[in-house]
Amino acid sequence: MLDLAKAYQPLIGKTLDALVWRPMRSDTPGVVADLGSPTLEFTGAISLFFATEEIALSWFNGSRGDYHLYACKPSDWSPFSLDLVHASTEQPWAGVVGAQLTEVEFFTHPTIPGQCAATRHVFARAGQRIEVWIGVGANGRMEGRDELLARIGAKPDNFDELELMEAL
Repeated sequence: MLDLAKAYQPLIGKTLDALVWRPMRSDTPGVVADLGSPTLEFTGAISLFFATEEIALSWFNGSRGDYHLYACKPSDWSPFSLDLVHASTEQPWAGVVGAQLTEVEFFTHPTIPGQCAATRHVFARAGQRIEVWIGVGANGRMEGRDELLARIGAKPDNFDELELMEAL
């Protein structure tokens, strides 16, 4: 089982209490300007809070320069290097906070074989299915890049290139 899958396993069935963007300070103005967008791209981390548990996702640069997604701790970053911006409570992100996590899928990309490039989070709320993608990539594509990409309600532009590694 992937380390990421182990981190997510106890969260299945839990309610998302907060979704937080943690951009590097230089990326914060762009994140704030794009809060109403269904796609956000920045360097830093993304935290999902479930009651007393947090999972923070960021990119990791492996020994071959293979950027991939991993579960981090905000303390992995230099002190005060990341800001904290809550996801918008308006559309398109409005329905995700307060929804129940029902599934998580982990995908790889040919540029980083065997490493996680993207995660699809499936949430349920009042009979509605909400998909949130978080991965490494840029320009709507999730692949081995040194940016985080978050998207709600739509697959990555290169979905056909992604390979499912594991599902919870």
